[in-house]
Amino acid sequence: MAAKALLVPGYDRELSTRQVRERLGVSQERLAHVLSVTSRTVERWEKIDELPSTPDRIRRLKTLAAIAELGEIVFGKEAFRRFLKLPQPVFGARTPWETIERGDAEHVYGVLAAEYEGLGF
Repeated sequence: MAAKALLVPGYDRELSTRQVRERLGVSQERLAHVLSVTSRTVERWEKIDELPSTPDRIRRLKTLAAIAELGEIVFGKEAFRRFLKLPQPVFGARTPWETIERGDAEHVYGVLAAEYEGLGF
């Protein structure tokens, strides 16, 4: 069975639910919460290399992939994972991951983009 994957605009690799989750360093349960599905659904997607079927979930997964990509560029892999878990004043003393879970992944991406551009946060 061929892998069902999407090319993310601006990316040179395919989008994979497992790869995005692993790059973010989060559990299936936490990814499921952000995508508004059950952890069993995420587990199934990963097992058969499938992507979400709705445009909104695909958009959210693409946003998470972009956050992971940019976060690793800005901080490096391990430091980016620590960044996601540490409360930040720019997110109202929440962690970046909590901000994502609250539906504001674009804010996290914007902060990473500002850091990449040297504007800081």
